[in-house]
Order: sequence, then C-alpha cells, then structure tokens
Amino acid sequence: MIYVLPKWNSTVPIIPEFDNSVKQIQLFTEASSDKVSVLSLSFASQTKRELEDNDLENTPVFSMFNTLQRALYVDEQRIDINDFNWPKGLKIIEGDPLYYVYKNQVELYAKVWLHKKDYSFLNVIDFYENNRRTHRYEFDDRGFLSRKIFYTDDQITPTEELYFAPDQQIVMNHKIVDGRSSEITLENEFNGKNKFISLVDLQTEYLLNLSSDLENINNELIVEYSKDNHEIIKKSNLQKISKYLSFNNFNNLIQQINSDEIAEWKNIYNKIIVPNPKQKTELINLYPDLKEHVIDISPYPMHIKMYDLSLDAQEDKKNILWVSQSDEDKNAIIEQFNKMLASDQEISLTILPINEFPQENMNLFDIQHRTKVKIDFNQSESNIVKLIASSRIVVDMAKYPNQFIQSKTLEAGLPQIVLTITEYNREEGSYIQSTNENLAENILGVTSDVKKWVQMRQRAMFSVKGFLSVEVMNRWNQVFNQEI
Repeated sequence: MIYVLPKWNSTVPIIPEFDNSVKQIQLFTEASSDKVSVLSLSFASQTKRELEDNDLENTPVFSMFNTLQRALYVDEQRIDINDFNWPKGLKIIEGDPLYYVYKNQVELYAKVWLHKKDYSFLNVIDFYENNRRTHRYEFDDRGFLSRKIFYTDDQITPTEELYFAPDQQIVMNHKIVDGRSSEITLENEFNGKNKFISLVDLQTEYLLNLSSDLENINNELIVEYSKDNHEIIKKSNLQKISKYLSFNNFNNLIQQINSDEIAEWKNIYNKIIVPNPKQKTELINLYPDLKEHVIDISPYPMHIKMYDLSLDAQEDKKNILWVSQSDEDKNAIIEQFNKMLASDQEISLTILPINEFPQENMNLFDIQHRTKVKIDFNQSESNIVKLIASSRIVVDMAKYPNQFIQSKTLEAGLPQIVLTITEYNREEGSYIQSTNENLAENILGVTSDVKKWVQMRQRAMFSVKGFLSVEVMNRWNQVFNQEI
C-alpha cells in the first residue's frame, strides 16, 4: 500500500488541483487504484470535493479532523450563500472572484469565498469591524460550519481556533500565542488524553494510533515536505515502513530550512524526491552527504495528445496567456504588452494571476487597449487547460515559472516565452528565453509567423516524451524496489 501524506493545511481553504500530492495520488491510482490511501493530518475542509473533482472520490482517506469532528459519515447538504443566516439589512455584491457584504450600504461586513467560481456553495467568510478582519468561518464541503478563527489586530495572526462537529458542538479548542500552537483541548479524550501541547503533538498521536496499519515492510509512505510534516514523522519514529520525503519545488525553500533538520533527512527517509535534475544538483552541492539519497522525479506526469497542426487550424488563436506571479517586474512587462497591443496584429491578452493582481497594475495598461485585456482568477485545472488551449503562446516571466502550467502548456503542444529556462524547456525550438525588455518583440515574432509557430508546437509536442506518466511511474517503482 502507498500512503501519501500531503501538506494540505489550514491556511489554504481550497486544495489546489495541481498540488503535488494530488498528482501523485492520480498517478498511483492510474497504475493500481486499490493500493493508494491518503493520510490527512491537517485541517482541509474541502478535501472531499477536491478529490471528487479530480476523479479520486474512491481513494481511502485517513483524516484526523474527520475523526475528531465526528464527521466520518455525513450526509451532504452544502450551504448556498443565500441560505446563510445573514443579519437583516445587509447588501450582497457579487465580485470576481469573491462576494462583498456591506451594512449601512458602505461599511464592509464580510468577504465571501465560494468553493469554485461556478458554484454558490460557501467556502470561507471573513468578517470585518471598522474595516479590520476580526474572525473567519470555514465550511466543510459537506455543508456545515467546520471552524472559526479569531485574529489579533494585525488581521493575520490567529489567537484561537474552534472546531465543530456537524451538529455544531465544539469538539476542539486550539489556543495560539504569537503565531505558535500553544494548547489544544478536546471535548472527548483521544488515546486517553484531552490536552495536547501543540497541533504537531496531536497529529503525532493520531499517526501513532494508525501505526499498526502503516508499519509493514510492503508499505510506502510519501511525505510531502513541510516543517510540521517532517516533525511529525520524526516524532512518530515509524521503523517498519519505507518513507520518502517529496518536494514539489524548493525554489527559495531550501535556503529557509535549518541545516540541522536537513542533516536528519538521510537518517529518517529512504529517499528524498525532488522535481528535476537541476534541483537535485543544487541540493547535493549544498549538502554532499545527501548524494546517495536524492532522486529526481517529475511531479506532473503527462499524456501524449494529438492536435491538428494545419495552418488553417491555427488562424483563430490570437490570444496571449500571461501567467502573472509575484516575483516578476510587472511594470516592465506591462510596458511590453502595451507595445504588443499597439501593433497592427489582432492580438488579445488574458492574465492568469497566481497571486493577486491589484487594480493599480491594470491601470498601467494604455486605456485604448484595455478592452483587449481580461483577467481570469479561476485556477481550476479544467479552466487552466481551457485557457492554454485557446491561446497562441504562454508567457511566464517570473524567476521561477509555474511548473504545473508549464507542464500543461507542453501537454497542449504550445510554445512558451520564459525568463528562466526549466526542465520543461529542454527541447530547443519549443520555447523562447526572453528578457523583459524584448518581450514584445519576441511575442510579435511568433504571432506574425504562423509557420514558425507551428514548428514550435511540433517541438513542444515532441518534448512531452520525457514526462509521460508511464515513465514517471516506472521511476517511482525503481525507487520503491531500491533499484535507484
């Protein structure tokens, strides 16, 4: 049995569909559907819906919070935004991607996040007083209030978390001091205890409670890296199961991890899995003692797809997709997009923000071109695939391009323009490495020459071969069988 311990956590109310653990579960399920289970130790109220959305609804889930909240068997009755018990006299305004609730017409009362842009089911409500966030409601995807969080005056740091059963009885109180877990009190005892000094302490106790199921020489445990996950595995000291520490991406992350913690890895885990050869080399250069322990395996397996590459089939693709991230020079990039939109070519631009995209950035676009620019906040996998399929080229000028979107761009056989070359740019002619200063020139060079663009598409489709799901699974099997 393969067990996957994700890093789904309380700060992310929606599990990203392109989360590393989700892709691993999909890969292992495709290979052998009855040999994969999820260990969910952290609070993630949307787990059931997200697994369903990724065709993983039959995957067994060992959920600590489902157990503690007495929610192992709950009939679904999701809450619509209009069914919530709002005070009288409030005004609800639909926005994109969230709703705003006002009292007295002008005073912000709440911000509401729905599960997905296409649904009206409640996910999260942030409540405000005097324009300051005071507390948050998080709803389970089966239709009950699952957690309340109370904040300090900085509106970010929590002071207390209350967890509820489906009947709305409080089952757990989590005190937080200076941003650190301080004390946990359970309504009912768990393993003879109802007080724990921290969330990690409670999670370790839960994992040890499963040890009789987990500890088998034929079992594999894949641990998606987080500081807490590593601490839980270290404290639990599971000896009879093979353990693998997995990284989706450690750009910047490796510099933030304590060197003493990294020294522990080789004594706890059978192998350390990183997403590409470049990051394997970087890690070994920093920590030579890990040389025999580090293996690179792509986190995003792909499938070969056939596309009509005739020139006639390409003529309607006029859109440029910009994957906008925080580590980029938006001013310089938008300046180049203004040049591109001012050309005599019929081109439009779609912005897909990985983080926020403030209005002040939109204001940088020349006013006469803004009708050609739209923002799409929907980061579901299906929407990202749709955006890529309708575009001529994908642009990501961040220092660390988004790997998932790069993989889907390759799978769609689409060229990329990037600032930084990654493992997804291994095929010459399938991408253009650009600076911010010559971005417009490079985009127009591709959009004005359909034959060149078709050749780049062919190169992109060819480069998928190195990331096929069967090859990725074979590499995992080599790791499990201790062949590499």
